[in-house]
Amino acid sequence: MPQPLPAAPPPSNPVSAPAPVPPQAYYPPKSYDPAPSPAPVRQSFPHDVVGCDDKGHSKLVRQIRLGEVVHCVLGEDSFRKDGRPIHMYEFQGTADQALDIKLIGGKSGDWQLNPYLVVLGPDRRVVSADDNTSRQRVAQVQVKLPTSGTYTILASNREAKEFGRYSVVVERDLNRYSLDESSELSDRSQRLTQDNSAFNPSEFQGEQGKVVTIRASSYSFFPALTLLDPDGQIIARNDNKAGDRNVALEYRLPKSGTYKAIVNSIRPEDRGSYRLTISPSAQGR
Repeated sequence: MPQPLPAAPPPSNPVSAPAPVPPQAYYPPKSYDPAPSPAPVRQSFPHDVVGCDDKGHSKLVRQIRLGEVVHCVLGEDSFRKDGRPIHMYEFQGTADQALDIKLIGGKSGDWQLNPYLVVLGPDRRVVSADDNTSRQRVAQVQVKLPTSGTYTILASNREAKEFGRYSVVVERDLNRYSLDESSELSDRSQRLTQDNSAFNPSEFQGEQGKVVTIRASSYSFFPALTLLDPDGQIIARNDNKAGDRNVALEYRLPKSGTYKAIVNSIRPEDRGSYRLTISPSAQGR
């Protein structure tokens, strides 16, 4: 049977975040799509894609090493895929390796890029993406690699007709996760009574006074997060009104016990894979 979410009580000690909103979640119309979804299918590219080497542009895919920072310009001469300018970078990864990949646009006032980042696996299928709907200077994905092999970074711009300077870097993800799981919203998932959308609950042990950061990321749908306390009451949520593919909650836990982090999509009909992580926040350590 559909599982209702309990009503939200008055907020208690949130950390750098607005008070929890009532349980009526924000659900955009079905036509809402802030950016093209990276297709979770095999991508094909010619062998002469324009990338960036140490001397500027070169008709080669650039190899990037762990910890290396590459600076480049996405310009009018860049290769285009579906009308969007793209530079490609490859790196060698191993199964279960945790990485933090960033695409950083130029400084304010500079010839600025609105970064759009996609990571492809060895089979050319999408592993992770940040389409930067909120138009930040940095597009970022924290990903656990599913298999060993050659991975590809697609560095692009959210606006197909705009160009700019950028930097790209691949680093180890140094976060210490108390929970790190990959799951899927499917027709077998539980359902919210508000709109019959699929959701999955994940339990974790929390300690009173500790600050936790909860993140959900998906290339298949736009995730939303809800946090329930040990009594099953909503204490925080992120409805993802911007339509990002990566969302987070930071919250100081009011008591010790078993908490639940709930992941659903802002569009009830959406299904697909996602990654959920929970880690201690720096200000709570």
